[in-house]
Amino acid sequence: MALRALAYDVASYLDQLSKRKGQFYPAVTYVFYYGNKHWKKNKKLSEMFKQKNLLEKLFQDHRIEVVEIAFLEREVIERLKSDFYIVADYFEQVRTKKVYIPPNRELKHPLETCYLMYTLTNDERFLEITEQNGGVKNMCEAFDYYENRGRQKRIQEEQKWLLDAIKRNMSEGFSFQQIMKIFGISQDEQNYYFQKLQEE
Repeated sequence: MALRALAYDVASYLDQLSKRKGQFYPAVTYVFYYGNKHWKKNKKLSEMFKQKNLLEKLFQDHRIEVVEIAFLEREVIERLKSDFYIVADYFEQVRTKKVYIPPNRELKHPLETCYLMYTLTNDERFLEITEQNGGVKNMCEAFDYYENRGRQKRIQEEQKWLLDAIKRNMSEGFSFQQIMKIFGISQDEQNYYFQKLQEE
């Protein structure tokens, strides 16, 4: 990683060299690391060499700055003003509490934040949230939407299963009322299933 970061910095200087005459700005590469364990790979170019080199004192070492997002202090996360607060908050909570409780904090770019969270976590909830019509204002609302959608999906699956069971039992000679009594279906639900049977 140190070698790749060096290549980025060199590319930045070469770009500046081709576009400006005499005016340069320092290139600093930060590595944002999202793992739940501390960074174990090399941080300096010299750490890549297996043997100590006699020219080590003359060697221009290149060091990368690694920001371990999941290990940011809580007060540092609370100072974040952009939507990156959501990213840092998520990884810190998952590392320390093993669960994510979304904050009630307004998102400036909800769609982009959810896409980024899906890319970083592979958590399908963030992808499904992006499909909501009208968007969301904060992660609490986003997760409420996801849970409600999941609840509706489970209800639809249960209704389909029960409708199939009603048809199967009716084909075996049971009356509609007998089946409703066996399954303990409420009057409102009976009306729903009766109407569904009439439609087919």
